[in-house]
Amino acid sequence: MRTNNSNTQRRRDQDTLQFRLLMVIAFAWFFITAVTSKLTLGLLDGCENGESCFRAAMKNAYSVVPYVFMRV
Repeated sequence: MRTNNSNTQRRRDQDTLQFRLLMVIAFAWFFITAVTSKLTLGLLDGCENGESCFRAAMKNAYSVVPYVFMRV
């Protein structure tokens, strides 16, 4: 019984680490896209008028990354 709990905890820790790593990568990608969008005066889709690049990157990363961890 104890090994089952430790395996479950280990799996949860791995999922947490993978989620955080993927969030960092996705945030970096969306942040670069948002900054590029600001620099090109909105020619690319990145962030809307008046929205900060940081806020746009966080919003986009949190809207995409959770779907990777959905179990069907």
